[in-house]
Amino acid sequence: MMITSFTYPDSFTATGLVADFGLPYESPPYHHRAFRIEELPEVVGLYGLPPGDPAPVYEGYEHRTFEKYIEVQVWSDAPIERFLRPSVAS
Repeated sequence: MMITSFTYPDSFTATGLVADFGLPYESPPYHHRAFRIEELPEVVGLYGLPPGDPAPVYEGYEHRTFEKYIEVQVWSDAPIERFLRPSVAS
């Protein structure tokens, strides 16, 4: 059973929704897809890592590329269960 997937870059950018907000958008071949986590090495091998944001300031972000992240979707609580349990004070 698949419990994780990823979009390259983040899902907001990969789905093309940025264009709905008047932001610059190009549709590379890895957009409009969700990948299995096992495909991560292959996708990064083909396209490299997203470049991140070279500008340390938020101002003008909408004029810069939105390809900054690889987003992982977790479809089950199992991998993060230990973080979801309430902590017990000692």
